[in-house]
Amino acid sequence: MARSHAQIQFSIWSNKEFRGLSERAQRMYLVLFGQKDVNNAGVLPWLPTRWAKYCKDTTPTDIEAAVAELEEHRFVYVDTDTDELLIRSFIRGDGVIKQPNVFKNALKCAELVESERLRRVLASELRGLRRRDAEAVADRIDPNPSETPTEGFENPSETLPEPLNPSRIPREPRGEGVGEGEKSPTADGDLGGRVRAYTHARAREQVPPPPHCPKHPDGTDAPCRPCGTARQRRVDWDVEQNRLAALIRSTEARERAELRAQAIAECSMCDDDGYDNGVLCDHDPERAERASRFVARIKSDLRKPKGAA
Repeated sequence: MARSHAQIQFSIWSNKEFRGLSERAQRMYLVLFGQKDVNNAGVLPWLPTRWAKYCKDTTPTDIEAAVAELEEHRFVYVDTDTDELLIRSFIRGDGVIKQPNVFKNALKCAELVESERLRRVLASELRGLRRRDAEAVADRIDPNPSETPTEGFENPSETLPEPLNPSRIPREPRGEGVGEGEKSPTADGDLGGRVRAYTHARAREQVPPPPHCPKHPDGTDAPCRPCGTARQRRVDWDVEQNRLAALIRSTEARERAELRAQAIAECSMCDDDGYDNGVLCDHDPERAERASRFVARIKSDLRKPKGAA
C-alpha cells in the first residue's frame, strides 16, 4: 500500500549539518522524504526528471545538483547504475522502527536492495538500531561491516558535525551551497579536477593502519590500551576514506549537471529542460541533415537494378 503521508521530525531544524545545507538541498530532502514510492527501508527509484516537474522553476539539472549536495553530507546515497536512492536515516526519521509490522517489512525491503553500495550503507544503519533481527539482516546484506561508509555514527539522523575530522587532515573545498563564499566546480573541470586528483592521490598514498597493536597483531581478548588506540585509528581512517570517495562522487555529479546545463544553454534546438519536441535532445544540429542523407542513400540503393554495383 502506497504511503499517504510522511513524518518529519522537528529536531531536523536543530541539526547543524541540515541547517548548513543550501535552500535547494533542504527542499530536495523534504521532497524525497515525501515521495509515495519510498519503501519502508528508505529506498526509492532515482527519478530526477519526475521530481523536477514538481516546481516550474526546477530542472533535472537542479535536482542532480541538490542530491549531490545531500550525498556529500551523507543525508542520502545514490547509485545511478541501479537507479536507486537511499534516505539514510529514514527508518528512524519516519518512525518505521516504532511500528513492529512496518519494521518487519523494512527488513524485507532492505534485502531487496540491488545496489551493493546502498546495501552497505543500509546495513550500517540497521546495526545502529541494536536489534538482533536488524543485525541479522545487516550481516546478510553486508558481510564485511568494516567497509561500511556510515559505520560508527551514533545518531543516524545526524551526519558528522563539521568540527569533527578524525584524521585531522584539512578538508577539501566543497560545492555551492555548502559553505559561505565557496565556489562550485566549474564546467571546465578546474576545481572539480583538482579535488578529484587530490582525493584520488590521497586514497592511493594512504595505507590502512593495522587494527591491533604490534604486540597483538592478530588481536587479543585481554584489555590492551594500545589495541584500543589502533582500532580507533583504523575507524578514523575508514571514515576519512569514505568521505573522500563521497566527495569525488558529488564533485563528478555536480560537474555532469553543469556540463548538461551549459549544453542546453548553447543549444538552439531544445527547451530549458533539454527536450526537443518531447524527446531528449542530443544538441546535434546536423542530426537531421545526416538522417536525410542516410535515407536518400538507402532509397538510391533500393532503386538500383539487382546485380548493379
